[in-house]
Amino acid sequence: MADYERKRLVWAIKKTLLTLSADELFWIAKSAGSVPGMDESRVKSTDEEGCFEYICSFMSSEPLLEELKIQGGQIGDQGSDLSYNSVCRQMEDGLKEQFSDAEVVRAILKVIKPGTFKDMLMNKDDLTVEELKAFLHSHLDEQSNTELFQELMCTKQKDNETPQQFLYRVIGLKQKIMLASKHADTDVKYSATTVQDVFLHTVYQGLGHKHDDVRRELKPLLVDTRVSDEAILKQMKKIMCDKSERQRRLGPAICQRLTKVHSAQSEVNAAQCPGVKEKVPKPDVIQQLTEKLEQLTSMVDLMKQSMQTQAAGQFSHNGKGKGDRRREKPYSCDKCVEQNRPDCFHCFHCGEEGHRAVGCLKRPTRQGNWSRSLPRDKQ
Repeated sequence: MADYERKRLVWAIKKTLLTLSADELFWIAKSAGSVPGMDESRVKSTDEEGCFEYICSFMSSEPLLEELKIQGGQIGDQGSDLSYNSVCRQMEDGLKEQFSDAEVVRAILKVIKPGTFKDMLMNKDDLTVEELKAFLHSHLDEQSNTELFQELMCTKQKDNETPQQFLYRVIGLKQKIMLASKHADTDVKYSATTVQDVFLHTVYQGLGHKHDDVRRELKPLLVDTRVSDEAILKQMKKIMCDKSERQRRLGPAICQRLTKVHSAQSEVNAAQCPGVKEKVPKPDVIQQLTEKLEQLTSMVDLMKQSMQTQAAGQFSHNGKGKGDRRREKPYSCDKCVEQNRPDCFHCFHCGEEGHRAVGCLKRPTRQGNWSRSLPRDKQ
């Protein structure tokens, strides 16, 4: 409400109060409630002026002039410092504190930066709280309840997170799901029992490997599904405090420091103890292994070269003259040979079609051992 409108309304009420009787003023003063800096017990029905002053003090009191303020940042066209759940929670708190819908809408419009989104809301007539929630949900691109539940099931502790920070983040996810499940426009709603079971399972399984001791100490508490968030936070704080105190008590790990031996100190020791022979430093083991590895590599290379040379010589010896071997008589009949036809389908013996030279009937048969002589004939 603007300051000018408030003053005009207060003056109109004062003029109306002047026309009332003492009993009516007393009844209004009693109905107004307590006023900071005023003693309500001194208000009496016979004191008409006192009742009037009490009512005027009530109209000028700070609780009556207090406006709803949205905390957490501002909302712009491209980004927002506030989440949808945070805005909805503050709007609902304002309605519970008996702020009107117009005052709640006005408080939200104050935290929206100038831009196209604010211009659209300002130009809309009779904007209600529910309509404003729908516009904010679309503009802030809030995750759906199903996506939040999936994130709660699969989340784990990050590398740069402490166990307490991980617990804060998981509790925040759980509260978002519970709040979204209460909204009437939510598609999928989850029961409090289901969300609590998944929350406890995620806290136990999501802690990193570096904090197995924290997980073991939290396990008896996480078994109970009725455990509160405050109890888990209290136990987590106690575990981390004990762990920090133990580390402070034991101190950091003892680090072995390397000492440098100077040549001057060696000479002094040798002069002081002439009977003690100076120890010759042992050769570096790594250098010896490196030299042996190089020798072994060179030997393997020589063996490969010799094997390749032998294989090449054997191949050239076995394959010599193979390419020059040619059949003296081509696989064709006499006519096809004269005509230089490579595709001959005739009998190589008689030149007819329909059979091969092996089964040619015109080929004379020879009797006896005509192809070669017997071994005894050579004797």
